[in-house]
Amino acid sequence: MTEAVQLIPSELELSDLVRRYRMTWHTEPRLAMFDGRVMPIGFTVEILARYDHPAHPPRPDCPECAPVRRALGLVAAAALPVGEHVDWYDVEGPQAIVEYDSADPALSATITVMHKQREKRPPDDAELACVTEIRENLQELGVVEF
Repeated sequence: MTEAVQLIPSELELSDLVRRYRMTWHTEPRLAMFDGRVMPIGFTVEILARYDHPAHPPRPDCPECAPVRRALGLVAAAALPVGEHVDWYDVEGPQAIVEYDSADPALSATITVMHKQREKRPPDDAELACVTEIRENLQELGVVEF
């Protein structure tokens, strides 16, 4: 039995997916309570992908929604920094953003950037460099900041 080989999409193919699903991104500080106060301990980068079949709200079992989830996962993976880094990052999602009154249903994937030891301390230059690389990678693919 031959296993299917999943090809890594080219930058052009990823850019086409970004346009098709009208992907956007934004960055926020990751906050935690420390010594009785709320302080930043890292960053989150949220990427949104919009559905291209507005006939019904998104559902987890919808076969038409699977390509959107796949595209968002591919773009999130492509945005991650390359090589060894002193910080920790992870991708959560894709997850449906369920707003039944929304005329713009979307999926969300969140990239979290923190210290490798996941300590509760303010971001340093390493985390800033990592989140900057993620932002630049998204912009190169044509993902628009919102």
